[in-house]
Amino acid sequence: MEKFWIFSTGTELTRGYSKDTNSSEIAQSLVENGFDIAGISLIPDDKELLIKNFNEKLNDNIAGIIITGGLGPTEDDHTIDVLSKITNLEVIEDTESFKRLEKISKKIKRIDINTARRQVRVLQNSIVLKNEVGLAPGMIIEYKNKIIVSLPGVPMEMRSMLPNVINYLNQKFPKKYYEKFKFYIYNEPESEFQKNYEKIKESLSISFNWGISANPGYLKVFIENSNPEYKNQFDLLLEKIRQFYKDKFLETPIEQTIQNLMIQNKKTLVCCESCTGGFLGKILTDIPGSSEYFLGSMVVYSNKAKMIFLNVKEETLKQFGAVSKECATEMVEGLIKKIHADYGISITGIAGPGGGTKEKPVGTVYIGIKTPEKTIIHKIFYPSTRERIREYTIYTALYFLYKELKNDFTKNP
Repeated sequence: MEKFWIFSTGTELTRGYSKDTNSSEIAQSLVENGFDIAGISLIPDDKELLIKNFNEKLNDNIAGIIITGGLGPTEDDHTIDVLSKITNLEVIEDTESFKRLEKISKKIKRIDINTARRQVRVLQNSIVLKNEVGLAPGMIIEYKNKIIVSLPGVPMEMRSMLPNVINYLNQKFPKKYYEKFKFYIYNEPESEFQKNYEKIKESLSISFNWGISANPGYLKVFIENSNPEYKNQFDLLLEKIRQFYKDKFLETPIEQTIQNLMIQNKKTLVCCESCTGGFLGKILTDIPGSSEYFLGSMVVYSNKAKMIFLNVKEETLKQFGAVSKECATEMVEGLIKKIHADYGISITGIAGPGGGTKEKPVGTVYIGIKTPEKTIIHKIFYPSTRERIREYTIYTALYFLYKELKNDFTKNP
């Protein structure tokens, strides 16, 4: 399996001012197409460091390097000049990219064409990758039996060129067998999954490459197989995991799964949120088509809002508090009465960093689920940072809803 080294360049990345998302996207796309990742590096805008690092990896036993960044109009964008020095290829101006620059500069007067034209440089004899959403073209070079790919650092621009890079690599290297299965496990700690996974695979004589990404409330897992002789064992392993985890196992993110179930069964959902401040509504509406089932989410942050909009009783708040089973119940039932949806979710809790007590510490949350037949209240406790408590609450609430939907729709198809 051909291996590539990925470089993300930019001082803003190495100093933590910007987050590198390009390398993970490139790595995932390469792996899904049967290639492997030898490593990933972040390099600042330092010409000598770039030369040193690029040369080192070009001397390694890898198929090539993929670089993002350093193609901008300023003097600290070094990628083209560095690659020219390494390969001894002449720097030239790409004619098509310059024509695009001229056209854009006539529409956007603030673009200085003399400065911006530095972006349209490539190396002689390179394969030019057209930039459909920006100015700087990418390029592919073959050098000493290695592939060098240079892409813009702007994620949207890089993303637009990546399919062309993958097509080129697929044509360059014979296709090898590869399959990858991605799935999600909800309401399960990472340590528990790893322990259970080891037990599940004990019956198999083959080990597969796998990886896990732990997020508040859920795990993203992938398992890979690069040998067609192990296809049956691979399928058997996946089936064992599916059977072990039952409704905790999903092939698509839970928010997408819920949308599919709701639309298929012609049901509607409405939510009311306190400590999550609208985050649940955002997660649901991030998916196109959510308007077919999702009626909305009401942010009732204060006690006053809970009373006015959801008819939560003042006596309930005084006796039990806003963070209570009783309040969560009145919230979700008042919501359904007002909006007339089939299903409802209420969330009320303490996300911190302040506001906790000995009886109700930070991380205490009540989640209400209203179905056509009943109201279920779940108390959860997740002591963490404010943002992680919110995220954990959202995905746990969605998991609780999913369990009810699965039960209702299986019982009443």
